[in-house]
Amino acid sequence: MLKAALVTLLSIPTIVHAGAWPRAEGETYALIQGTTGDDDWLSLYAERGTSAALTFGIAVGGRSNLITEWDRDARIRVFARRAVPLPWDSWAMSVETGVGLDVRTGRDVDAPLPRTMTRGSVGVSVGRGFATAWGGGWTNLDLRHDRPLEDPDPARHHDFDEARDSLAWTVGLKPAPKIALEMNVHAERGMDHTAYAIGPTWQRTFDRLGDGRIGIAWQDDGDAHLTIGLSRVFGGR
Repeated sequence: MLKAALVTLLSIPTIVHAGAWPRAEGETYALIQGTTGDDDWLSLYAERGTSAALTFGIAVGGRSNLITEWDRDARIRVFARRAVPLPWDSWAMSVETGVGLDVRTGRDVDAPLPRTMTRGSVGVSVGRGFATAWGGGWTNLDLRHDRPLEDPDPARHHDFDEARDSLAWTVGLKPAPKIALEMNVHAERGMDHTAYAIGPTWQRTFDRLGDGRIGIAWQDDGDAHLTIGLSRVFGGR
């Protein structure tokens, strides 16, 4: 589950939602995307700005092995992100807190199914915009720590009861009004293992339809995964 979620997180567009920049008041952003590979992963992300500095959101992702139908995993998380004022106009910073649920119904769980674990998280994001000869650019660094909010259960799979630390770094460029290019790095560390992925993402705006995204990510085990998504922004002032 960790690696499937990792690749999906890698393809989430930092410039439009995750990261240091808050969502505009009254504006809602939604993204649906799927990742191909041994562990197909489908995810939905949405967030809404409720003030100039406060954003609320939800992220839902799940894996379904089409050969073994009952081998499924999922992650659900809701969060609040608040912008932190900085004295430099080109820099942005935010802090985040959230609560979520891990769900596992796979064969590696020696216990009645499904198994769940409630988790809490805290995070910080720092970003900066900049100008280049090829268009506007940005970079963003996200750091997050989450840990179980329930007592350990020996019957559960071991990674249910461990803390997780994650890092996401994005560098992006907008060479044309409807085109954005990104290079993304994401890593997640559990109790006794670390998984990471790196890869580019291309995004194109299709006017009222929204923004189409396609990316490829190479994992630490050598596997490559393709991610395709569609996002749209609603409302705002």
